This record gives sequence, structure tokens and C-alpha cells, in this order.
Amino acid sequence: MFDILRNSENAMRAFESGLKINTANMGNMSTIGYKSIQYNFQSIFGQVLNNGSSGSASHGGTNPVQQGQGVSLSAVKIDFSQGDLGAGGKLDLAIQGNGFFIVSASQGDDYFFTRAGNFTWNNNGYLVNSSGRKVYGFPYIGNEQYAHSMEPIYLENNRDAGWQFDGSDGILVKNYEKSKNGDPSQPVYKIALTDFSNRSGLLQHDGTTFRATSSSGPAFAPCFSQEQGLGSAISGSVEKSNVFFIGETIDATETQRAMQASLTSMKIASQIIDNVIQMLGN
Repeated sequence: MFDILRNSENAMRAFESGLKINTANMGNMSTIGYKSIQYNFQSIFGQVLNNGSSGSASHGGTNPVQQGQGVSLSAVKIDFSQGDLGAGGKLDLAIQGNGFFIVSASQGDDYFFTRAGNFTWNNNGYLVNSSGRKVYGFPYIGNEQYAHSMEPIYLENNRDAGWQFDGSDGILVKNYEKSKNGDPSQPVYKIALTDFSNRSGLLQHDGTTFRATSSSGPAFAPCFSQEQGLGSAISGSVEKSNVFFIGETIDATETQRAMQASLTSMKIASQIIDNVIQMLGN
């Protein structure tokens, strides 16, 4: 009976972790660039009661018999499927397809990576994301060419309302209103994108920012949008969360029912133990 209590306790912990993931996903339904977390449960077999046997001319064989030791959380991974695009501001970008924006990292990391393209200027003249991390791009060097090395996007005179991203290439330009009338605009940067051989190996640093791990492998060499299999950087748009609310609700409901079943098992086992103790006491 004590095994039943321990197994039920392990199951309750696993189900609680699953509900926390569902809650986090549903709580970030409106978070720009958020990628939902998916999970599965796995059965734990801790004891083999019978290894089974092969058959003979006179007797049939037997199958192995295992006794389960509960359930645990398994296969927790980030869902990097494309989110819908929504309207954004002049400095906002959305990646349609593969890729990540590159932003400055905390001490100990070279860069962090994100799909959230809601950008703005900080008071020092740098383009930053919602967490204040600097956004990287390739500076314009003239003759329709950009530098091969990326750097944090910086403009000394950044309060000019004429600065904004243009088109699907992630090009930051000045005098955008003039360019719409056929007059020349002034490109200054082109957004830098990258990707990974194993996106599922990325570690979620916060809700929308990721860091590379040995599992993800290093980031590919930074390049322009629509190159090396990367997607387009759509100006004036943002990528919405890819959380499927109905699916999260169904998963949470099923997990809650499983928790109730485990709790019932605990109560039954506890009641039997109490009855045995009372019988021994009498």
C-alpha cells in the first residue's frame, strides 16, 4: 500500500508540472513572439515480476510481467511553429518562415535569440527589444552593399520619425515617406537573422528569448532575411503567440482528471492502511 502512495505522489507531481506548463502557455496567449511548450507523460516501470519464457513443444510461452511505479513528465519541448502575423509599428518586424533575430546577451553568452520583433529606440540611440536587449544588423556601406559583420543597430539621431523598416528584407531606412513618392530613401541597416540545426535544443531564457546549448548547436553564421533558408522579415508586423487556447484547455482538463484519479488512489490506499492499523490495535 505504501508503494501505491509513493506512485500516486510521483504522478501528482508530474501532473502538477504539466498543469504549470498549460497555465504558462495560456497566460502568454497575447505575448508577441511567444512559443508554446509541449509535453508528454511516460510510464515508469520499476519492477519486473516475471521475465517471461519461451514456448516448447508441450507448453506455450509466457509474456514478461512488469509492475509500474507511476508516471513522469517527458519530452518537454518548445513548439517553434509559425505564429500568425499582426499589425505592428514602424520599427516592428515579423519573421515569416525560419530564423531568429539576434539580440545582446547577459554576461557569459555571446548572443540571445528571439522571434519577438517589437523593437524601439532606447535613450542611448540603440534599437532594443522589449527586454532592452540590443538588436543586431548589418550597417549600410554604400552602393547598395552592406557590411559582412553585424553590429548593434545604433543611430545618433534616432528621434527622427522618418526612420522605419521597409518591405520584407528588414531594411531600416530614413525618409520613408519620400521613398513612397519615388524619391530616394536612405538605408542604414539590414536586420541580421540566424537559425539552428536543432531548434528544439534551445533553452528558454525568458518568455520570448532563447539561448544556444550544446543540444541546439551553435547559431548559423548571421545573414540577411530570405537567405540560407531563412524567412522574410516583414516590416510593420509582429508575430503573435502560437498558443492554441482550445488545445491547452483540453490538455489541462485531461491532466486535472488524471490528478483527481491519483488523489482517489491515495485516499483508498490511506484508508486501507488506517483500517489495518486499527485492526492491529484492537
